[in-house]
Amino acid sequence: MVLNFENYNKLFYFENKDGYFNSSSEIKLNVITHSSGGVALRRYFETCRNEKLDPHVNLIVNLSAPQKGARMNYQLKKAFPELINLAVNNLISKKGEKIILLNENKEYTYEYLINKTNIMEISGSSLKARAFRKLIGDYILYNIPFDNKKSVLGKDTVLYDLHSNHMFIKKLNKTAIPESIRIYNYKVISPYSGFFNVISKCLGLGQNNGVVDILDTNLDNLSNYEKLWTMDVYVPKANHIPFPYIKSVFEIRATIEQNYSFLKIMLKGKFTKQEGLDII
Repeated sequence: MVLNFENYNKLFYFENKDGYFNSSSEIKLNVITHSSGGVALRRYFETCRNEKLDPHVNLIVNLSAPQKGARMNYQLKKAFPELINLAVNNLISKKGEKIILLNENKEYTYEYLINKTNIMEISGSSLKARAFRKLIGDYILYNIPFDNKKSVLGKDTVLYDLHSNHMFIKKLNKTAIPESIRIYNYKVISPYSGFFNVISKCLGLGQNNGVVDILDTNLDNLSNYEKLWTMDVYVPKANHIPFPYIKSVFEIRATIEQNYSFLKIMLKGKFTKQEGLDII
């Protein structure tokens, strides 16, 4: 919808047929934001200020909103090779264990998988191993979509705009939030999922929910911060997003099949595609 500010007070949703409000200025909304939604709301305040409009907001509940930008963006390229290294080392540590059941008809030993793949070439601190991990990490970052569309993390426009040093964030810090608004900031201390806990460590985050560092949820960069009514609410454990949202992980076999032409570099020797998919 394109908002025509010249006709702002004439828009149909300000009609007052039932007499609840004397004027549109009495309408106040309670807004709940999650993640970048909290930053988008501040952009809304900026627009209202520029257009000399009342934002009509009474109260804000922010759920892990990266108000200072998302520091995870600094670490993405480094994080994926580290994640791969952790996964590889975990597999190698299980070499002595006997059976992995894939389904009712197939079973593998960890030793078999290690011998049939290039896992050992990916492990360790050698130049070759680091280059191998970077190659795979960059492929994941720039070629495998993380959602139901075609968005890849390496080129995601939201992540780009939320970079802590991006002009978008710096500009928003110059826009005050109206002091009449109450703000509740929900901050997460630790991810609930072990998966997100590992990711957060590779991203170099402190206390976090797997994606947003707790320090980045503060509003103290705002010029009128001291005049704002804010309350911080600390949540012991929560994940930033539901696990199934990460489509490439939740549908791991489909992801491997769609990217098999590249991922088969992890195989040692020749296999049928079906067998190669199982092993990867």
